[in-house]
Amino acid sequence: MMTALCLGILFVATIGWAWNSLAAIRPPTPTWSFKIESFDGSALLAKVGERVTLQDSNISPPELLAAATVLAYEPGELGKGRLVVGSIDLTMLSNGTKAEILGTNSIKGPSADATGASLSSAGGWGVKVVGMEGIPAFQLIYIQAAVALVIMVLGGIVVFFYVGRNANAVEYLIATDGEMRKVNWSTKKIVVDSTYIVIIAAVIIAGFIFVSDILISNFFKVIDVIRA
Repeated sequence: MMTALCLGILFVATIGWAWNSLAAIRPPTPTWSFKIESFDGSALLAKVGERVTLQDSNISPPELLAAATVLAYEPGELGKGRLVVGSIDLTMLSNGTKAEILGTNSIKGPSADATGASLSSAGGWGVKVVGMEGIPAFQLIYIQAAVALVIMVLGGIVVFFYVGRNANAVEYLIATDGEMRKVNWSTKKIVVDSTYIVIIAAVIIAGFIFVSDILISNFFKVIDVIRA
């Protein structure tokens, strides 16, 4: 029973370690939610299903980061709202690296002009991004729970076959328990006295080595073998 209990504690600790380790994983975010507002307060003309571009407007001319499809749009007051996009195609930047969605600070709709006007003469639209949040493809807790369940099941199988069904292992554990009962364990007084003896002996030996080192080094200095 104690062996099964110790193995159970070991597997529980393994589950805790795996759970915390998996917490550092970042699931893929194929969908992003953007808090947006128009450049001039006009109403946004975003339509579900249309293709938009995500850009970095801090660069002149604005640098294209990705293209995406509008999945949902929730309008707000004064040209503000929430835009959800998916089917994102990242762009290769001029420095040869892949673009990141986190650099997005403006979104342009079909036929939007280069200035990012909210309602351009070409009939397109452009908005500023004031906040963004990636929507993960799955909840990480499901992966953590699945791994914990697998470890728990494997642990139960190991305990069952090793402790419950393996006759040789059971006999060995029983024999070990019997031998441990025959051990003559030291009393508290003996352990404390032995500890004091070890500490005192260690101090005496250290002092002897220290004094010997000083005497020998001074002797060799006197006979000019080593210089001070």
